[in-house]
Amino acid sequence: MLSSKIINLNEKEGILKDYFGSQRIIFPIFENGKIISFSGRTIIQNVEPRYKTLVCPFSSKVGVFNCSILKSNPKKIYICEGIIDSLTMIEMGFDTIGIIGTKVFGKENLDIFAGYSGDIVLLLDTDSNESGKKAARKIASLFHSNGMYNIYAKYIEKPELSNKMDINELYLKNKSIAFAIISGLPQIKMEVEEIEKKSTNSNRSLNKKDFDIVREISKIKELKDESSSKMRCCCPFPDHSDSTPSFVVYVDDNRFKCFGCGRSGDTIEFVKEYYGMSFKDALSFLSNQ
Repeated sequence: MLSSKIINLNEKEGILKDYFGSQRIIFPIFENGKIISFSGRTIIQNVEPRYKTLVCPFSSKVGVFNCSILKSNPKKIYICEGIIDSLTMIEMGFDTIGIIGTKVFGKENLDIFAGYSGDIVLLLDTDSNESGKKAARKIASLFHSNGMYNIYAKYIEKPELSNKMDINELYLKNKSIAFAIISGLPQIKMEVEEIEKKSTNSNRSLNKKDFDIVREISKIKELKDESSSKMRCCCPFPDHSDSTPSFVVYVDDNRFKCFGCGRSGDTIEFVKEYYGMSFKDALSFLSNQ
């Protein structure tokens, strides 16, 4: 506890002091089986901040709550804001990850999603000032920049229930209604912005999904069919000595995953990694073929 700084020794007074103070529930945040941070949720009304966070000195990020759910590779996961809402969603039977505030969720949190191919549904607080929707767009953009496009959002917008939609408050009012509302909300696709490339011949609008991953990898390694939608080969990346075919290409999704070195992504990500290019250069490389 001392090494994590959750308690501190006051040498002058000869006492231990709790970083979080009193009247908070403390949740440890795990990643790869180790605690990387703590989140303290107040149990007193009208106390701000509701959450107080401590990043351990031996860690570099806040992390997310319940990331271990990704190991089972569910077809769909929900992302909520805050641990209490996440626990409520889990209680209702939804596979859910909790982010410790939308402002602290960044690119450093995306590595835990490597290899996940299911849908990600953002179910954030819908505030009157539209901050929840802005946060959903920001987080969706982060996933898009990492080659993940199955990103959706749901918004609880029922004025007769509350001005600020809180999943836990809704659940406490009526569990069955809360489940019905969340299940029945429309799932809105968070669209990938199209990237325009200017060439000497013409202006062309490109979508990241347009590039054929089978074509690119076949230039380097021979792919063998495993099923109608899946192909396999030994990992083409030179720093991975792969004696068994652990590199899988998902043809329909234009994505790859190496179960040996852990790399994954779309065609652009493959070109970036393999040739050591920037995103812009990889996009130019692919679009000029």
